[in-house]
Amino acid sequence: MAREKRSLDIVNGNLFRNFLIFAPPLMLSNLLQCMFRAADTVVVGHFSGENALAAVGSTTMLLSIFTWSLGGLSSGADVVASQLFGQKNEDGIRKTVSTGISIALICGIGCLLLGQLFGKAFLQLIGVPANIMGQALLYIRIFLFCMPFMALYNFGAALIRSSGDTRRPTVYLSVGGALNLVLNVLFVAGFGWDVAGVAIASVIAQMLSTGLVLFHLLRIEGVLHLDLRSLRIDGVIAKKILTIGIPSAVQSMMFSISNIVVQAAVNSFGELAIAGNTAAISLEEFMYVTLSAVSQTCVTFTGYNVGAGKPSNVKKVLAMTMGLAIGLSLVTGGIEVLLGPQLLSIYSDNPSVIAAGMCRMRGVVLFMFLNAIMDVFTCSMRGMGTSAVPSAITVVGICGIRVLFVKTVFAKARDLQLLYYCFPLSWVVTSSVQAVFWILVFRRLFAKKNSNGDRQTSC
Repeated sequence: MAREKRSLDIVNGNLFRNFLIFAPPLMLSNLLQCMFRAADTVVVGHFSGENALAAVGSTTMLLSIFTWSLGGLSSGADVVASQLFGQKNEDGIRKTVSTGISIALICGIGCLLLGQLFGKAFLQLIGVPANIMGQALLYIRIFLFCMPFMALYNFGAALIRSSGDTRRPTVYLSVGGALNLVLNVLFVAGFGWDVAGVAIASVIAQMLSTGLVLFHLLRIEGVLHLDLRSLRIDGVIAKKILTIGIPSAVQSMMFSISNIVVQAAVNSFGELAIAGNTAAISLEEFMYVTLSAVSQTCVTFTGYNVGAGKPSNVKKVLAMTMGLAIGLSLVTGGIEVLLGPQLLSIYSDNPSVIAAGMCRMRGVVLFMFLNAIMDVFTCSMRGMGTSAVPSAITVVGICGIRVLFVKTVFAKARDLQLLYYCFPLSWVVTSSVQAVFWILVFRRLFAKKNSNGDRQTSC
């Protein structure tokens, strides 16, 4: 049986050095997850045409509601486990493993059932064109079988990362990603299964990655060991996980719902605009998940130092991750926009599709640093154990501004380029409010200090 190994001292070690050890595998893991989805769009776009590409793209908003919500829920397990590691509470960590995996299984099955029941109604609601409706519905109904496995992977990987190990989840996802790419080409180019082929490939690949994560938890010794015979939900731990995870999941869900309004506006421009939007989102997602690794690192590092009662480190983590996130977004955003036409041509060589994709890239990718600022503030507060209010601020700011923009400014001047400027506008307003609230949360959490300026806080 494998032994649990911890290589990072996130409380007393060099924070920047530990970040350079912890974050890169997490970035690679996120990029590989992005490759799962990008492989679908690239393969189907080249071998099945623009309509098939548009069909897969038209499902993005619905599927993102589930995938990002599950990711948000798993952040609750990450924060709770990280704080318990900081406190060296072994019994609490064991209960978190059992409870987290149980919650994941329930939520994953719930997403599968909800998607199957309401998938068609959702696609009709956002105005998916009739000529691609059949393909879009087929893709959704197959892909949804990923949900239970995706939930288990997210929670399992979050628990492993909370111990300071980001390498293993990355390796496991790499294996699944490689299989996904091979099966995409085989099923679509070889067997001619089109959208069904890429969906089936995604399900099989996700099953493999999840199986590897669970196998690791089952065979490892120590506090992260998963014992299926004693699998149960601890009420106290579940409340802590859900208190942090549910607001994060709702925030992710509302992001997706607000983007539905944007997607519906894009749909009104026709199949080529949808295809261009799909390709641009795929490229945008590579950038977003890279920045997300910085935010996820902020959650874990903050949780550890809150558990250990180190307010000075919490501030250092915020400053370090904020600087890195802004720098990364400016560099990668500039490169993506500069090479935009060439990158978009990977998905489709149709000039109209590329032109539509560039509209989104100019309106969203160039301003992604604003989203990075907002995310780091939110994740820092989440690591401090405060999730509901920052999530509410984000939901109101992001969703409210985007919906209002579409219903007013865009409604008066129906221009595709103008539509995408609702994204940076919403980020500016929301991140400004989050900055003020972060100061309040930090001061409240560390209001009472011992003679050294630190105090022990409970999870």
